[in-house]
Amino acid sequence: CHGTVTCIDLNWMINNSGIEYLQWPSGQVELGGVRLEFLEPPNVEGLEPNNYSIGLLIEYGEFRALLTGDSEIEELNHFLSVGVPDVTLLKAAHHGSRDAVSPAWLDATKPEVVVISVGADNPFGHPDLWALHYYDVASDEIYRTDRDGDVTILGHFDGSYEVRTTR
Repeated sequence: CHGTVTCIDLNWMINNSGIEYLQWPSGQVELGGVRLEFLEPPNVEGLEPNNYSIGLLIEYGEFRALLTGDSEIEELNHFLSVGVPDVTLLKAAHHGSRDAVSPAWLDATKPEVVVISVGADNPFGHPDLWALHYYDVASDEIYRTDRDGDVTILGHFDGSYEVRTTR
């Protein structure tokens, strides 16, 4: 736990509820034809809590999706140092903020489609205009939850995909 009120409250609820607490596995897990690879955050003291997000690479045949939570550039650089593949789908890190994308990150992941999970009229100004420009140059399609509503990507074994939105 990184000392945030939310994390402390969550730990208190788990410890006082009788719920069995299981730690995420490191490495890879196979579920039928789907492979999940957990990308561990850097083991460095003093990073911002966002840079302790778990990354998740999901592979189903030729379809690959990469989800990186609220990672900022320090954690994305860590993921680059351990290696990330080309992906079909990239969930934009940290709601499309400027400090959560770089040309090196997009050159390594080469996403076909980017999904930005972001609230409308949020006080942080997400997604950032520069980040949007980077994503626009690097990918074929960009979906945003503030504009497109819920975004569902159906990945197929051959690497193709279907996009469904609620708007």
